[in-house]
Amino acid sequence: MKKLFWSASFMVIFLLTVPLQAQSNINESVRAALKSGNAASLAQHFAANLDVVTPEEDDRFSKTEAVLKLSYFFSQYRPTSFVVKHETNAPNGARYLIGNLSTSGGIFRTSMLIRNNTIVEIAFEQ
Repeated sequence: MKKLFWSASFMVIFLLTVPLQAQSNINESVRAALKSGNAASLAQHFAANLDVVTPEEDDRFSKTEAVLKLSYFFSQYRPTSFVVKHETNAPNGARYLIGNLSTSGGIFRTSMLIRNNTIVEIAFEQ
């Protein structure tokens, strides 16, 4: 009986920490991609279609189109740093991330909506 208890306890702990590790991995990867202005790296976490808001664009794009739009944005505003200011986990599993992206053209308030470890919305506002 004791063995069953420890096995069950281990399984519960394992199942609870795996999603946390996945969240941590996407957060670090997204932060690094934003800081370096690497749209292709950021796209590894894009949903098939996502909302993109930049000073020039505000629309829903396919993953491929979003990479092109963000590559253009990063070429116009070269990122120098990205600092997370706020993170929220909703009861439905969605996460919202807000930070400041410092660029050659100023600071952009950056927000992302993440569902199922994929970015479904990203916005850059000055």
